[in-house]
Amino acid sequence: MTFSHSKLETCINNPMDYFLLYKVGMKPKEAKKAFTIGSAMHWGFEHDTEDLTDWFNENGTPDQKNEYSLEQKQAEAMCHGYFTNLDKIMDEVLKDEDTGKRLNVIEEFHELEIKASLPSYAHPDEPYDFMGIIDLLFLTEKGFVLIDYKSSSEIPDFTKYLDQIYRYIFMLEKNFPDCPVYKIGIINLVKSKIRKARNENEEEFEMRWKKQYETYPNHLINVNMFPRFALSSEKIQEYIVNLSREADLADSIDRNNLYYVNYKNATTPYKSDYLDIYNHEENCFIDYTIKDKIYDETLSKIVDRRDCVESDMMIFEEPGRVLYRYEDFEKLRKENTADDTKSICKNLYLVSDELLDTYEKTYQFLQKALTTIDNVSTIKN
Repeated sequence: MTFSHSKLETCINNPMDYFLLYKVGMKPKEAKKAFTIGSAMHWGFEHDTEDLTDWFNENGTPDQKNEYSLEQKQAEAMCHGYFTNLDKIMDEVLKDEDTGKRLNVIEEFHELEIKASLPSYAHPDEPYDFMGIIDLLFLTEKGFVLIDYKSSSEIPDFTKYLDQIYRYIFMLEKNFPDCPVYKIGIINLVKSKIRKARNENEEEFEMRWKKQYETYPNHLINVNMFPRFALSSEKIQEYIVNLSREADLADSIDRNNLYYVNYKNATTPYKSDYLDIYNHEENCFIDYTIKDKIYDETLSKIVDRRDCVESDMMIFEEPGRVLYRYEDFEKLRKENTADDTKSICKNLYLVSDELLDTYEKTYQFLQKALTTIDNVSTIKN
């Protein structure tokens, strides 16, 4: 089984969230605004730009697309501060702990996907693949220097990131046993609490927002480095042992379909994305999409995601009774007429007429496409 930190954390904290997100493929249509700033900032760093218009037009909420939203202004101000002070920041990131001089960079990697084998105590012969993405990795003459980007509402307690740092050390040392990890750091940018003054226009407001980030070091841009020699190898090993046990628990939940709603965790300040579904809020289905193969009449093509319908909201309670995959409909449709298939589906499953009509259109489209392909092949032969 393959895990990432977010996948493992989701399964342990609220197994039903894990089921809906990773097994069913259900997602909210709109990302939480609190997370858009950090995601946009990451994108700007990766693409070496403080103009985040393209990111917001593609990923932002409806009120952010084609608008210069407050979230975009905030993320661009953070990127502006990062790029303005990049040399000073890198002096600190790449400082040789012995000489104080800047390390020579042999190679540089951005958004590097890395995978390591995590032992299983429940199934010793079946280790897990543990995945992670490194924001920025330098190969220097003294070994690896790894950086992770963060955004926050205030200066964080950097020790709360030690578990993530331990994971990265574990994964790098597993993959590159001959190359030491020299140090790992966090570059954190704090979201400013700036407000527009009555006497300033939009341009002046934006410039003042960016100006806050131009001085480094200050409370808005923080760099915290953890040299490898200062970190306990015993603590790292203890953490990895515990990580294996967490993975065994999540694997057991998944293998045995033991998904449940942890209502306590679902209602914390970082509440579940699916809380309105769990609470049976009226018409909440309009806020979600689901992974499914259907024919999109507007686009005139097959797509791999559709808007949810009301019957989809019962998946978490009666997953075996809800029809939400075209492939299940198709199996029945191949052996029955359209009317009979619809009747069978309504007897076997919880499913809306709207979705059955969509599936029938999908079936007809695919059958027509197959007929066309067969005719072309016949002509060629």
